[in-house]
Amino acid sequence: MGALFSYSIVSSILLCCGYVVYKWLFSSEKQHFYNRVIIFFIYFISLLLPMVLSGNRFATATDDVAAGVVIGNPIAVGIFTGEMESGSKGMIFRIILGLYLVGIVAMTVYTFISVIQLFGIIKNGERIERKRYTLILTDKRDLAPFSWMRYVVMNKADYLSGGEVIVIHEQQHLKCYHWIDLLFAQIVLIFQWFNPAAWLFREEFRTVHEYQADEAVIHSGTNVKDYQMLLIKKAVGSRFHSLANSLNHSKLKKRVTMMYKEKSSLARRLGALVLVPAMALGCVVVRIPAFAGFLETESATELFPRSEDKISKKTPITSNREMIKPVAVPDSDPLSAANRTQAPLTEPAPIVEKEKSAAPSPVKENVKGGETDDKSSSEEIYSAVQQSAEPEGGMKQLLTFLHDNITYPEEAVKAGIEGRVIVRFVIDKDGSVGQAQVIKGVDSALDVEAIRVVSTMPKWSPAEVDGKPVASYFVIPVSFQLPKEEKEE
Repeated sequence: MGALFSYSIVSSILLCCGYVVYKWLFSSEKQHFYNRVIIFFIYFISLLLPMVLSGNRFATATDDVAAGVVIGNPIAVGIFTGEMESGSKGMIFRIILGLYLVGIVAMTVYTFISVIQLFGIIKNGERIERKRYTLILTDKRDLAPFSWMRYVVMNKADYLSGGEVIVIHEQQHLKCYHWIDLLFAQIVLIFQWFNPAAWLFREEFRTVHEYQADEAVIHSGTNVKDYQMLLIKKAVGSRFHSLANSLNHSKLKKRVTMMYKEKSSLARRLGALVLVPAMALGCVVVRIPAFAGFLETESATELFPRSEDKISKKTPITSNREMIKPVAVPDSDPLSAANRTQAPLTEPAPIVEKEKSAAPSPVKENVKGGETDDKSSSEEIYSAVQQSAEPEGGMKQLLTFLHDNITYPEEAVKAGIEGRVIVRFVIDKDGSVGQAQVIKGVDSALDVEAIRVVSTMPKWSPAEVDGKPVASYFVIPVSFQLPKEEKEE
């Protein structure tokens, strides 16, 4: 849910940039088909570009599932002393997600109600089958004519007074499949209910639709003045705001003005090129460090955090090697939010602080078993760097190493204990690994095994500051998970 919300935020910013350009350059031009294409283009760019910008930022844990075990990346972290925050910030992010979910549910319910109302009117009306559409006549005198899918709906009084002209107007909606535009806009609006541009673009769709339908009526030979009087008479009456094209949807003044306008020149269409810098501006906005940090944290937040409590089982297991792989830090863990905001691996943060490791060694204070060297204890250790340290062969090779070298402790297997151990360590100037310590443990046996395998990792490419290698902190979460089939037994 957090990933979906972050994606919606980025796409909504791009949609707002596109709307400004459309309203400025295109909305008043008499190039209705082209404007419709431009609106669709802005929608698709706004929905697709965030995926390109984010890489796998918006990918959920289930995207990395292999044989039922989640795989994740090590994460660069800063230095923390004392107890880390666990409630306030995480609760705020979950409240935001909760409000977002409530909005989605409300918009979904509203859409379904609209569909049910549409089907109710169609079902209860008098049906007249015609070649390319079905005419539905209803007794509701306050209902303005509208069209949806292959149905044209109007009350009997309208059919007797100006039915043929109305039919021409509504047939154009059906011929151009305008209902698909509105359905698409409504789906986007469900997930971007907080975005003003999503609401405004839906209205722009309707306006373009009415322009096209009005143009079809005029080209049919209908007297313009008579048609305008009909529109004035039908300016009142109930209409469907979500999915159907009603005769009285758009502002009458704008429609009458457009009828007398000359078609826009081809040169005016070159204004679409302005969309390129507009979208680029949106990309710059979402790359602002503070905003990007918020998106990273929100993307990692779960509405209902998973429990990391120990699980007691008494199931014998014959193979230990295949049930352990490193996984991402739990989204509900406050460490996750701080990590991703302060120094994400994919985009190293600027140097913000550096810290001298002080005696006694962190290992001696916090490590629950296992030994590590103390090589970096007298050197400057950076919590944020310009170029992050990287394992030789990349993260994939590191995961392979951890998978091949971790052994599930037999005593933990017998007791059915599983959970996530978070290990912090130092990558020295020469790339060696040292000062491994558990910053969040599960069980002494699992903690010792996690320390052991981290301490035996091969050398990394060290972090860099101003082009020089420096010692830096890293954290790796290691998850011990019992096989699913064994737990079910």
